[in-house]
Amino acid sequence: MATKSKLEKMAEEAAIPPYTSVEGLLAAEVHVDASISPSQTNVVYSFDEAIKRRIEIKGMQDKLAAEYKALNDELLLLMLAENQKKVALWDGMTFEVRQGRGASKIEATILLEKGVPLETIQEATVEGVAYQYVQVNVPKTKKTE
Repeated sequence: MATKSKLEKMAEEAAIPPYTSVEGLLAAEVHVDASISPSQTNVVYSFDEAIKRRIEIKGMQDKLAAEYKALNDELLLLMLAENQKKVALWDGMTFEVRQGRGASKIEATILLEKGVPLETIQEATVEGVAYQYVQVNVPKTKKTE
């Protein structure tokens, strides 16, 4: 028996009917809980309104992420220029320079080059956790020549 994804479990618990047609989806309502809605009230979108709102939010998120990175880079440069690793702010809050490193990984090609059998590498490989998400694809604009 196949394991159900988190999304499938959520849909089952919420008694979301499976839609087999575009018409069924377009007639569906998308509910946003008041606790996460900016208006602090329950919001109900039509399916296409929900997609448009998602696109709008993603654009805002991308702009905010770019601004966050720019501010972070500038603050880091200032801290390094002043040779400061930690600064006390207000209400006991601090701002500090931290260092980290991405997750380590093992390169299968290097192991193969070192003589490790392929079967051993395959047996030691653990699959990542499966997940589902929705994606909006924007059509590519035609290039003018």
